[in-house]
Amino acid sequence: MTFFTFLLCLNALLLLAYATLILMYQKKNLNLSIIIRVLFLTLFTLVVFAHYESEQQFIVMLCLWVIFEAFYLKKIHHAQSGK
Repeated sequence: MTFFTFLLCLNALLLLAYATLILMYQKKNLNLSIIIRVLFLTLFTLVVFAHYESEQQFIVMLCLWVIFEAFYLKKIHHAQSGK
């Protein structure tokens, strides 16, 4: 397994954890989103320097990035107390 594949798998697991937080607990975790963004920047840097094995890895990385942005931009509606 290459370094790129390892980072891609780690990023997918963190993205899954982030999606779980949003879907189940209706809250965002800023620290986790920062870690995911840093991993994406690292992966994009590796792509620029051609350190990936196949175009499929590149496509998976782009799909994960789009999914993360969709969850990051998701509006969370908190239950308002009766006023």
